[in-house]
Order: sequence, then C-alpha cells, then structure tokens
Amino acid sequence: MKHGKSLCVPVMVFVVLILGLYCNPAPAADPGIYLKVENFTWEEYDDSGSRLLKESGPIYAVGVSVGPDTAAPLVLDGRAELFGGTVGYDGQTQSGTAVETDTNYAGLKAEADLGWRAVVSERFRIEPFAGAGYRWWQRDIQDSDVAIGYQETWWSLYTRFGIRGEYIGTGLLTAFAEAGVKIPLITENEVDLSVIGISTVTVEPGNAPSGFAETGLAWSRFRASLFYEGMRFTKSDPVTVSGVQVWQPESKADIFGIMFGMDL
Repeated sequence: MKHGKSLCVPVMVFVVLILGLYCNPAPAADPGIYLKVENFTWEEYDDSGSRLLKESGPIYAVGVSVGPDTAAPLVLDGRAELFGGTVGYDGQTQSGTAVETDTNYAGLKAEADLGWRAVVSERFRIEPFAGAGYRWWQRDIQDSDVAIGYQETWWSLYTRFGIRGEYIGTGLLTAFAEAGVKIPLITENEVDLSVIGISTVTVEPGNAPSGFAETGLAWSRFRASLFYEGMRFTKSDPVTVSGVQVWQPESKADIFGIMFGMDL
C-alpha cells in the first residue's frame, strides 16, 4: 500500500512515537506539551523560475515532547505534533487564468534527536545533535468560480543536523537557541485527480536542504520561543497516466511561528 492511500500509516506512526516518548524507560525523561501558531507560506515555480502559486495563512499545532533532565552528556529528545489550518490560495489554471480560493492543511510531524551536551562554563552549555524526522500532510485545494479543486497527500522522511545552546540565568530563567539544516531523504506526493477522471498519481519531488532555527526563554516549567522551519523540493520527474503527464513543480515552504510549552 502506498503512503497517503489512507490515514492508517501516518496515524500508526504518530501513535507509536507517542507511546515511545512517554514509555521511555529512562528515568531522566522530562515530558511536556506545547502549542504552536504558525505563519505558513507555500510556493510553487515553473522551469523559468516564475511563481505559479502562493498559499499563505495561519496553521495551528499541538504536540508532546520529551527532553533530557540529566547531567549526562549523551542526550535523546523527541517531539510529535498534529497540525492543521486553512490558508489563502493565489494561483492560476494551466491556461493562465487567475484563481483565488482556500487550501485546507492537516497533518502530523515527529522528530527525534541524539545530542552530545558539553558544559562550556557554569552557566553555558552547547549541544551538537543529529536526528531524523517524518512529516505527513494533506493539501486540499478548494473549488473556485473558475476551477475545480483537488487533494494532495504528502509525506517526507528527513535527517536533521544542528547545534543548540543553553544559558542558565539567575533564578529560574534560562535562555535557549538552536539552528541547523534539514535534509530530506525520501518524499512522495499522491495527487487525487479523480475530479478529471484520472486515478491517483504518485510523484516523487526532488529533495533539497533547508534550514531551521528556534530561540526562546524558559522559566520554571514554562517556555516560549520563536521559530523558523523551511522545506525545499525540486521538480519531480513527470508521470504519464491515461495520456496525461503529471509532475510536481519546484516547491518550497517557509514557516515562522511562536510556541508556548509546559513541562508536566
């Protein structure tokens, strides 16, 4: 069964990761919950570099996390979240007619990192880390006055490399930051073209690196941060179905947001 045929695969992945995070036998595991509000932008480009469409608007997410609460140098942390929202669509049909409508997004994301924590001074620590992530989402373009909408189901498996730092201030206040690069390994997009009498088509967008960063403050059990996450995909090879060629154009996403979390 291909990814995206149903919700079974992503939901099973999410459940397994949740159980793995909260059933971690390590006594140092420090579970938490968080909320995110994101400004999400999705853009696609043709071969000449001209923009074909732009989607932008708010996305909301809720998640769980497990981080280390130990002085041991080798640390493992992870997070899993559900997200969704409706953003504005500004694009065009294949004939060039302008289209304005909405796009509904829903999906999940899970990541885990393994890091090596180094104590630089009494108050300052740094931690190089490497990890992996899985993102699954549906992009549901709504009907408009001039075009019929359709649905795409994406999934991407990627690696993460970066460095994070922590400065322990006076009292219970701590400042933290991280930055790094995300490199997709495998990405698929299943396009539902039943609205034009064609079966679903699976294309494989090319993978390109992107960046991520976060900075914020923690006080006692609470934390707040600003973050950025990118996604980059090059044009897929065309797939021919019923005499029609289908491909995914060069695509990118930029996500800026704010997060509020609490340790349990």
